[in-house]
Amino acid sequence: MFRIDQPILVDTEDPEYYAELLSKTHRPPNWRLLSNETLCSGIPGIQDVDDPLSQRIRTLLDVVADISLCKRGNVSATMACIKANKDALETQIYITFNHKDDGAARNCLVHLQSIFDILSRVPYRSHGVDSSPKDISSELEGSLFEICRTIHNYSFDIFAYRVNKRKHKLSDIRRYIEQDEHQFNSRQRSKLLGFLSHVGFIIKVVANAQTTKQLSSNFICGLVKTYSFWKKNSLLPKEGLADNAVTLLDHVDAWLADTHGIGFRLRRWAVKIMSFVISADRLFTLTQSRRLRKFLDGTFVIKPLPCPATTPYRCNLSSENIRVALDAALHQTKYSTAEWDEERESFTVLLRDKLEDSEACRKPTVHAELVMITALFKGELQEVLPYIGVSKLSCMMCIHYIQALNEVTGKRIAVKGSHRKAYPGWSWPSLPSHDREVRRALLQLNRQQLWSDFNLHVESRRGSNSSMGYGVPGFETVATEDDIRAIFSLELGRPVDALRLYV
Repeated sequence: MFRIDQPILVDTEDPEYYAELLSKTHRPPNWRLLSNETLCSGIPGIQDVDDPLSQRIRTLLDVVADISLCKRGNVSATMACIKANKDALETQIYITFNHKDDGAARNCLVHLQSIFDILSRVPYRSHGVDSSPKDISSELEGSLFEICRTIHNYSFDIFAYRVNKRKHKLSDIRRYIEQDEHQFNSRQRSKLLGFLSHVGFIIKVVANAQTTKQLSSNFICGLVKTYSFWKKNSLLPKEGLADNAVTLLDHVDAWLADTHGIGFRLRRWAVKIMSFVISADRLFTLTQSRRLRKFLDGTFVIKPLPCPATTPYRCNLSSENIRVALDAALHQTKYSTAEWDEERESFTVLLRDKLEDSEACRKPTVHAELVMITALFKGELQEVLPYIGVSKLSCMMCIHYIQALNEVTGKRIAVKGSHRKAYPGWSWPSLPSHDREVRRALLQLNRQQLWSDFNLHVESRRGSNSSMGYGVPGFETVATEDDIRAIFSLELGRPVDALRLYV
């Protein structure tokens, strides 16, 4: 087993996230339940989708969705029902997939159960008054690595895709950084070149593991250490998914885009590479929180929901149909006059050029988030937290549908966010009691989106906001540098002076 001389840093949590799970708390004045029934019956501390403890459960739901997939091209969604029973918790996680015949749907139950079995066996170690697990003691490191390895090996294809997606840019970026004389000081340049070396090692190991699709304990240890090293050296924020923290990689991304025309983001790539490490880290937090540990000490059941069957349809996205939709969206605005004919036509051409086929027969899919909503309104889900965890940010149509449903019904169903893409194969879910009203509200939201996108297009063409770089929305552990190099060198089969890492 590896010896780690310094503790592995994990993401810290605000102390209020650890509010008593079963204690009595006051309801906020504007709270709203998903239904007339008591949300999360028996746990007054979980009242609203924005309640601090609910936010921690939201993170858990997103993590469960993310680690449930074994290959690319699928999406999963989760909702949770949590009840108290004689000071223990009964947690029911509902999960569904975009494609009912996908291997992930068949195999995920055993996989997820194995993860939570490992978590339940991890002993709790007191971390002080607020029970905030800022450090992982050396005696618990093996459990973290085991959880991390189990997740990576189950989802090896996804991990490999995330690692390899931008590898062809590495040599150019390294050359630009090495040749730079003004943008970065020597310490920053050293950090960045070390970061690129780490990524290069990871790429090589993943390539070597393509046959077996299994990653070694050595590599997982190195991966966790690398993640902590990146955080310690401000390459990633202390909370790996924090969008409001500016890091060294953010400065590099801006420089590469402005100076060398490289538009992808190194920071985003780094987070993608470490996404399963972040998931394992967050799950491990459950084991070392005095109050959140109740999730693991109680019962934990995963229940899959079937994806409804759909009927193929023909989708006509011709220029004429796009023009009709755009004119409807711009009706009674300044853009609907003859003065703006050229801009409307250029926008229509721009959208049309982004489409692969103007008229094609599609086999539609009810997206996973909307399968959850359908089951909810049919009474198949009871007393769930009104939050849908997702393995991938929701598409534009799902976001608009959920917003329309909330407006019509007065509910407050939430998801993590949207990647703003739209898919011709998106299917309307069947909610007979609300279809007519929701359809009207959804159409209005879609028209508002089209108006907004057109407005950006006009600003770009007329140069009023040329710096924005217009794109078409809707389409598209602490270780030293030597420690990390030694671990990866062992993995790649090269002899190094790294035997001191073993106990």
